[in-house]
Amino acid sequence: MFHHPDWVANRMGNVFGIELDEEFNMYVTASSQIWQRAVNAGGTMLTQSQILDVWRYGSIGGGENDLAAAGTIYKIDAFTGEASVFAVLPQQNTTLQYFGDAGLWSRTAGPGLGNISYDYKNQTFM
Repeated sequence: MFHHPDWVANRMGNVFGIELDEEFNMYVTASSQIWQRAVNAGGTMLTQSQILDVWRYGSIGGGENDLAAAGTIYKIDAFTGEASVFAVLPQQNTTLQYFGDAGLWSRTAGPGLGNISYDYKNQTFM
């Protein structure tokens, strides 16, 4: 199994949508999703810094509090696995909040993106 150094939360943040093009490059979209309850595999409540590490936008796209990072679509090269910014869609400024057993945390950025789809016939994204 291969894991490129870019494939971590502080570089790419949370991602949601995944798609391949005809050359097997992968495209992933920045997401603002967070777990329903912020607990680790052992059932222990995560700390604020652990939650914010998971609930973030990546530094490649501009950083965790960057509005533009919320609209980032990353391209992962089919041969090298390196991630780069493919496109940045405009986003509305919003405050994302998480309320858990340990309190309320928030981050100001955009709402993030969902799925992405590639039309192979027309070689374009939809």
